[in-house]
Amino acid sequence: LGLSIDGNIEPKFQYLQSRLGLSDSKLRETINRFPALLGLSIDGNIEPKLCYLQERLHMNEKQVGKIINRQPTILARSVDNKLEPNIAWLHKRLNLTDAEVSKIIWKQPNLLYLSILEKMDPSLL
Repeated sequence: LGLSIDGNIEPKFQYLQSRLGLSDSKLRETINRFPALLGLSIDGNIEPKLCYLQERLHMNEKQVGKIINRQPTILARSVDNKLEPNIAWLHKRLNLTDAEVSKIIWKQPNLLYLSILEKMDPSLL
């Protein structure tokens, strides 16, 4: 990865644990599920997406932390091209409230990165 332990990896571990409320074992699970997370920028990528998810889904840090622990690849997805369109699709296509969408995402966070046209919409036909 070309990352230094002291300059990049350790601060990212500390940030993720603090920001998401992850224990050592949950942080290890998250990194094992998506090692490329260590290469993402905190300020340019991770923090803006965490803020977006908290605000859009009306969740606290710990709730978002659990979602990211289960599906950390969400942090590599574009808000404008993937996350927001999928959330908007759930609202419109299924006629769900904000609370209902949040509950569905909590149970199935993979819905944030599935292809709407290829995976989600055809399954409702």
